[in-house]
Amino acid sequence: MIIVAHQQPHHHYTRRGNHLYVTCAVPLLACLSGGTACLSTLDGRTLLLPLGPNCLQPDAEHVIRGEGMPLLHSPHTAPAPALGPVPARKAPSGLATHPTQQPQHRRAVRAVRYAAQQHQQSEQPLLVGSAAAEQMQASVPADVTGLGLSRGDLHVHFQVLV
Repeated sequence: MIIVAHQQPHHHYTRRGNHLYVTCAVPLLACLSGGTACLSTLDGRTLLLPLGPNCLQPDAEHVIRGEGMPLLHSPHTAPAPALGPVPARKAPSGLATHPTQQPQHRRAVRAVRYAAQQHQQSEQPLLVGSAAAEQMQASVPADVTGLGLSRGDLHVHFQVLV
């Protein structure tokens, strides 16, 4: 059996190798005041990006490690066998409990859900306080997939709206 996969273009994301590139439109006031912007990922999650004066620099880029495409044949990803079932992978011990089960993470999860709902209702990125972004970054484990997969990087370019 031969499986051929064709990559379809996305209206926001561009893929170069295992890295993803996206342009995020942000208001000038948000850059000057140090707010945050919401960015929807390909798998439906919402990332809060901290903004600041560095967004105003020409060719400003914010790189988020591990949010790109999965790396094929990396040391952490074994190729699937040619025939037979794909072996199940065990989640790392540090991720045994879901972050929403821990009391200190509930507030951050609620803030992200609210931001995602607001972002879906509008075309503009939703701006929330920098404290919510810090809480979210502290609550998200380094390996969000829980599978130990290596991933490429997400490169965000900022387009400042005046």
